[in-house]
Amino acid sequence: TELREKVNFSNPILLNKQVLVQRANSENLIRNQLNLAGETIHVKRNASCLLRIKNLSHEIGDTINIIELKKTNNADLIKLVSEGKINYTVCDQRLAEKHQTPELDIKTAIGFPQIEAWALRKSSPELEESINKFLDSFLKTKAYEDIYNKYYNEVE
Repeated sequence: TELREKVNFSNPILLNKQVLVQRANSENLIRNQLNLAGETIHVKRNASCLLRIKNLSHEIGDTINIIELKKTNNADLIKLVSEGKINYTVCDQRLAEKHQTPELDIKTAIGFPQIEAWALRKSSPELEESINKFLDSFLKTKAYEDIYNKYYNEVE
């Protein structure tokens, strides 16, 4: 909502949701978001999930500790969870699925599905119209499918 005051958004590109990444064999496997009370979640600095985690902490009426790491990315954080070096991280479900291993559990959503779109300057209505027209056709093409698979389905 705050961003809508500053920028316009293109038509939706896809739906995604944020999930808790945790070790599958953990004795304290979290399925209920209330059980995040008092827990520590590691995320990359300025991650898109920060606001959701802070709101969730407020919603459950308890503290969820957040550690922001400067020089890292979501893939590295997922690996740290897999190796048992940290207990939890949060990232987009599609990214979590790309890096899924038998050691990881990514079934606990921490929010509702969210629309992903491009952010555009409010002062550029022509650009917004052009991008939306482009997206309406491009999202149905093989080229889009190839790009989508590159970032969400191919394992590195």
